[in-house]
Amino acid sequence: MKPSATSLCLVALLVGLVVAPSAAGGGASAVIHGSQGARFEGLGFGGGHFWWTTPHAVDDSGQTVVGIGGRSEDGYLEAWRWTRGRGTEGLGDLPGWDGGSDAAFESSANAISGNGRVIVGEGQSDYGDEAWLWTRAWGLVPLGFIGGAYPPSWAMGVSRHGWVVVGSSDSPAGFQAFYWTPWTGMIGLGTLGGTIFESHAYGVSAYGNVVVGQSHGPNGWEAFRWTPRTGMVGLGQLNGSTTTAARAVSADGQTIIGTARFSSPIRYEAFRWTAAGGMEGLGDLPGGNTISQADGVSGDGSIVVGASEDSNPYGMGDAFIWDRTHGMRHLQTVLQEEYGLEVSPWVLRRAYAITPDGRTIVGDGTNPEGENETWRVYLPPPPRRPWWAGGLRFLKR
Repeated sequence: MKPSATSLCLVALLVGLVVAPSAAGGGASAVIHGSQGARFEGLGFGGGHFWWTTPHAVDDSGQTVVGIGGRSEDGYLEAWRWTRGRGTEGLGDLPGWDGGSDAAFESSANAISGNGRVIVGEGQSDYGDEAWLWTRAWGLVPLGFIGGAYPPSWAMGVSRHGWVVVGSSDSPAGFQAFYWTPWTGMIGLGTLGGTIFESHAYGVSAYGNVVVGQSHGPNGWEAFRWTPRTGMVGLGQLNGSTTTAARAVSADGQTIIGTARFSSPIRYEAFRWTAAGGMEGLGDLPGGNTISQADGVSGDGSIVVGASEDSNPYGMGDAFIWDRTHGMRHLQTVLQEEYGLEVSPWVLRRAYAITPDGRTIVGDGTNPEGENETWRVYLPPPPRRPWWAGGLRFLKR
């Protein structure tokens, strides 16, 4: 495929990309401090520009968060970006789109590169829903569709340096996952070969060599892992589930997380997959229906975050954190009991993403005023033992 003029321009842009200096601002909730340097904060509403916000991703440093929010002035949806210096700011809409009375939304930021310089998402264009890439220098740049004007397309993941974007697009062959670079443009990844020609990519590893998502295959809807060497490989089902979908992959590409659906009775369970261990269910929070979904994973795959239903009568609405030692736990309880973060009357509904080092988590919930607001929490690393601690234990023998 011959690269387009836009793709070639993006190569030059990404090579020389620099971060613009931050301006003063913020407007977020006050920071709540806990023990050992733990911090919790609501990210605010951009000075009243939004009336609600939901995050979708965070960069590797934990200092830039992106997502979607409802605009106060007209009710349309808009992608946003939060940074410490600038607070929450809208990213606007694709060029040429003027809204319209029947518009369902205008833009959504779905992922951010690890270096924080490239954001990808979807928005309304003259063709319909279209994937886009954002930088501070260029704003929103449409990425097109597989094979030409075959809307819709959605960008769902981006590599650490912004060179690889993945998502889904319609095409002459049908709807399929795509892999985009400035050199190649948008390339279809095919499907698992089921009776329905359809696949969706939701995440990509740090260096762009592992793509994960869901496709229809011989065994129905199934999570997949794609690499340039292996192509698209199905990950199977979880203990008799009817469908599985991979939502994210660790930075090193070795751990995949997602959600499995069961039909009898209908229930959902978060899963974690590794080449060595296969697919394992992560359970759910106590009480309520069996519903959990995994949304974010740390760089080495050891920590998973998401949401689960417990005894809350309003359904899915409790952020969880999972690790091998403790299993699945209420994130809000962990913050209070282990880090002294008294975040009530906040209610943490869902954790969407976690940084590769496992220290910063972002999600949304109900703030003290009853509004849906994005939050960000920093968890300090465990204290290091003194170098001489091992020697003292030896002397005590």
